[in-house]
Amino acid sequence: MSTTKLPQTSTDIRLSVPVPHVLLVTITRASALNALPMTAQRELDRIWTFYENADDLWCAVFTGEGTQAFCAGQDLKSLSMGTVSSAWGGEDGQPKTGFGGISCRASLSKPVIAAINGICFGGGMEMALACDYVVAGRHAKFAMPETKVGLAALAGGVVMMVRSCGYQRTMEFVMTGRSITADTGKEWGFVNEVVDKDKVLERALEVANEITTNSSPDAVRATKKGALLSLQVGDFQEATWKGQQSKESKAMLTGKDLAEGVAAFVGKRAPKWKGLSKL
Repeated sequence: MSTTKLPQTSTDIRLSVPVPHVLLVTITRASALNALPMTAQRELDRIWTFYENADDLWCAVFTGEGTQAFCAGQDLKSLSMGTVSSAWGGEDGQPKTGFGGISCRASLSKPVIAAINGICFGGGMEMALACDYVVAGRHAKFAMPETKVGLAALAGGVVMMVRSCGYQRTMEFVMTGRSITADTGKEWGFVNEVVDKDKVLERALEVANEITTNSSPDAVRATKKGALLSLQVGDFQEATWKGQQSKESKAMLTGKDLAEGVAAFVGKRAPKWKGLSKL
């Protein structure tokens, strides 16, 4: 299914390539509602770096084992007060790329689809907000209840939610620690699709396969760069210009897939993508 050799993982994370060019990342801590200790977060950080650099992997699906939880957030039982006080950064703390190595990872140029199969709380919610597409089960619940245990969702969650959902709605959500349903998440704008709980992973993989089959990986990467710049650069024209001048855009314009896409369109056939161009 893939020419890329997957890295070895601990018992907390499982990697596979269930369809061509799609990396499936599964948190395997179902007995703990897939809550993540710091060790697993740093492991995920390394996995996202691997994914970013793997030319044969064009899209990722991120999920949790079972149907009870995507991720309940930080594994508080594994924390001592020492690691709480140094949660953001430090050799034994959270990676600089945020919760699970993704919630504050602005450099990830490939798409990640979240398959939310239950509870999505705290850091789990922060990771979901960092993904590009969210498929949620009807039974899924979302919350950032950090304030209830004396913490704050400062690993990217508050910032991204304000930009996705608006200031007052975010403040209501994070100050009260209330949970909301998947349907409410779709209404608020951070959930793309709501499906039956036994269809969550299946649907996420369908979307991933649709992206990798129908869309040029170079074009998807350049598109995501443009979207991220809209969050990072305040001025519309500057963000647009930076997107056009980005290395991702230049790789798209000089790569083989542009000619293939045009030829496939003219020939009324499905494209056969050549793969990611070097940046």
